[in-house]
Amino acid sequence: LILGDNAGETVFDRLLISQLDREVFFAVKSQPILNDATKEDALNSGLDVVATIIENGSPRSGTYLPWCSQRFLDLFHSVDLVVSKGQANFETLVNENRRIFFLLKVKCKLLSRRHSLPLGEYALIDNRRLGRQQIPMEESSHQRCLLVLMRHRTVSLYDLAQRLAANSTMRCSRRASPAGSR
Repeated sequence: LILGDNAGETVFDRLLISQLDREVFFAVKSQPILNDATKEDALNSGLDVVATIIENGSPRSGTYLPWCSQRFLDLFHSVDLVVSKGQANFETLVNENRRIFFLLKVKCKLLSRRHSLPLGEYALIDNRRLGRQQIPMEESSHQRCLLVLMRHRTVSLYDLAQRLAANSTMRCSRRASPAGSR
């Protein structure tokens, strides 16, 4: 299950998902909220060709589970891996007791300071490294082993898919891809 973020990123999400040799669900907002991806955005980018699109049912930013639909919750709790994109999803799901990889750009000083990540850093954070207990943001630190994969450089979508696959039961296939898609 991939929890979508910005509407404009759905084109890139499609490229990433096309590299995964596995059924993928892609969650979007049920209604427009800021610049978050909606079902219309996902369909316009062709995501329905590579993933099953599901609306989360929540009328707020992030993925606030108490306000999500039962259909979404059933899926969220049954899949073996969740990839959560964006800072709002991180903020609403960081204390969930399940396997989640958070993919985000550190955009605010508070998050940067509390998680010992440089402002502007792109990070893939494995929530299992944060521990199973509820972790107040104040207690989080570099010693909690936040996994930072991209440090001031470009990482291809295929490489990112490979890294996700290395931490799950997914397999990636290097299908023919358009020139320049790395």
